[in-house]
Amino acid sequence: MMQKVLLLSTYDLGRLPFALFLLQGRLEQENVPVKTLDLSLEELPIKEIDSFSHLCFYTPMHTATRLALKALEKIKGQGFSGEIAFFGHYADLNKKTLMQQGIHACFGGEYEDNLVRWILKSSFSGKENKSPKGDFALPSNPKHPPLKSYGGLQISLNKRLVLGHVETSRGCLHHCRHCPIPPVYGGRFSILPRQLVISEICRQVKLGAQHITLGDPDFFNGPLHGLRILEEVHQIYPHITFDVTIKIEHLLKHRRHLPKLKEVGCIFVISALESFDNQILKKLQKGHTYEDFLEAREYCRKLGLILCPTFIPFTPWTTREVYRDFLKKILTLDLVPALSPVQYTLRLLIHENSGLLELKEIQDIIQPFDQEYLYYPWSFPDPWLEDLQKDLELLVWNEQKKGASSQNRWLLFQKIWNRAIPETPLPAEFFEKSKKVSAFIPYLTEPWYC
Repeated sequence: MMQKVLLLSTYDLGRLPFALFLLQGRLEQENVPVKTLDLSLEELPIKEIDSFSHLCFYTPMHTATRLALKALEKIKGQGFSGEIAFFGHYADLNKKTLMQQGIHACFGGEYEDNLVRWILKSSFSGKENKSPKGDFALPSNPKHPPLKSYGGLQISLNKRLVLGHVETSRGCLHHCRHCPIPPVYGGRFSILPRQLVISEICRQVKLGAQHITLGDPDFFNGPLHGLRILEEVHQIYPHITFDVTIKIEHLLKHRRHLPKLKEVGCIFVISALESFDNQILKKLQKGHTYEDFLEAREYCRKLGLILCPTFIPFTPWTTREVYRDFLKKILTLDLVPALSPVQYTLRLLIHENSGLLELKEIQDIIQPFDQEYLYYPWSFPDPWLEDLQKDLELLVWNEQKKGASSQNRWLLFQKIWNRAIPETPLPAEFFEKSKKVSAFIPYLTEPWYC
């Protein structure tokens, strides 16, 4: 059978799956016929599946991997006889489980060369080389749904910008225990060619993108590389804005670069704060403290750069007091309008090969690995917290359907407070702050993060 490849993305945080097009470009270099499909917006062409020799699913995160397995059930039901690969962080982390479920090959890290060799059946030993050797390339004519079909950037109650998405680097220098990247990259990162990234941003702008989200795990792993890209794009399209993700540790270490980041069009920085509790931060090996966050936040505030922290409030170390303190600090720090509602409910995911598994207290509480849901289940010692997390998850899910106005976020916070701290009335400052007409804080419309 002639080689013909279908690259599939199931979920990439409501963004254009940039990684698919890099792999498409690499396959085109080898003259392999290739098609891309984004199952978050496009239908699976069941009747055409047998025309492909290889199906390759992009699995950068937990949700994407589970959705890929569901899609695979439909494909297998049609008697597909070709070969199937998963590629991305979670393909690497769950390789053993995925191979047991009938996946022929799994690729993580710098997957392009190894995946292409596997498709071509040339010099593939079964052991991955995680250092890139091939040439990155963009496809000659990438096809995908209109950019406006994806998530966007809400910049006011009535205005939403069309979102584009690229990466300037992969991997990460750090070893946060709960993160899926360290087991795959081992504290390394690699950069994508500057002109390639600039070309792709320009292509997306021509297709209507008004704001570009940089999907790098940490934009300041190599700050000068990314900044040079944004500077050049800013010279071509001065109206285009950006957002980036940067660790608190790097915001402080590389603070001298933040004025330039603001100057070239960055309007907000996402940072995985995870917790206000220093003991939990130490367990997660985050490399920062609550006090570091306050310092970074103040520095960004003076520059007019919005710092948007994200959280995992429910961890094995969370107690009633820890969660209640979390809510109190959200209010005191005036973060209610800035926080996506799902952030109040997120529960620590312990994946296969997680750095958390080296901790005895984690080993003592986890249940056997769940091969369907792809994580180690765990429960709180306090049943009240178990019930609260599930209750808030359902509450937020229902409230999200009503919209995400700033007023709705204040009302939702009030409901969460009343369920988590029923014996303590909301302080007067809540009612004062909720009535203020404050500046609208831009946010990405896709609310889920894993």
